[in-house]
Amino acid sequence: MNQTQTSSSLAHIKSYFGFLRMDNGFEPKAGNNTPPELNRFSQSISLIDGKGALHRFAVSLNRKNQIIQAYFNNKGKQGDFLYFYVQSNHDNELLDWRLITLPISIEILQPVVDQIVQMDNLIRLLELFRSIKTPALKTFCADLFNDPTLMQSFVRIAASKHHHHAYPGGLLAHSVECAYITGQNLKTIQSICRVEKELTLLAALLHDIGKVKTQNTNNGYIPHEKLNLLSLAHPLINLDEQWQQGAEVLQYLLTWN
Repeated sequence: MNQTQTSSSLAHIKSYFGFLRMDNGFEPKAGNNTPPELNRFSQSISLIDGKGALHRFAVSLNRKNQIIQAYFNNKGKQGDFLYFYVQSNHDNELLDWRLITLPISIEILQPVVDQIVQMDNLIRLLELFRSIKTPALKTFCADLFNDPTLMQSFVRIAASKHHHHAYPGGLLAHSVECAYITGQNLKTIQSICRVEKELTLLAALLHDIGKVKTQNTNNGYIPHEKLNLLSLAHPLINLDEQWQQGAEVLQYLLTWN
């Protein structure tokens, strides 16, 4: 997939998203006791992005073992596609990684990734979607990506023109931050069930989704909050067909003030 690079005064961090490729000549072993002199960036691991480009990263043997083991642990779990996320430095040394299982194909995900400003926020979004267990809500999350215009705008535009998160990608950053804070608060509440928590998380994530119809337009007549349901019309219609009560609760949360 698309490569997004983030730089700072101290380091240049590159982010990659695609599929893990098994390099030849590696066999994961349990309880590896590799000598320290052979354990720092003595191996490589590869990622194939959504455009078919191959990226190879230097890793320690222990970390490579961890990645391969995680791959086999996740490969058979529910979800159709197992994605690989990597952060590396300018020497292509692997710094961080994630494996994420999602019921979303590369063809659907690719156009969204192409619009990403900061890859970390996409990973947080995808990991939030992965945490949803209610079948109808999992389908709702996948349906969001079936609307390419919606999701490409959601991950690309600013959260505001002159106030908070007023930069490209700001709406996604603000949205995942709100969902994260909501998730932390929900952990302290014992009186609501998992399904209620998932509906609340999605409402927090999508509370400003109406901005996809206002931020880059001259529409100054309708507050973005009034456009939340219109922006989510197709996913909400499908959710209503599968689970009417859940659709009604989510719509209530998205219009509550």
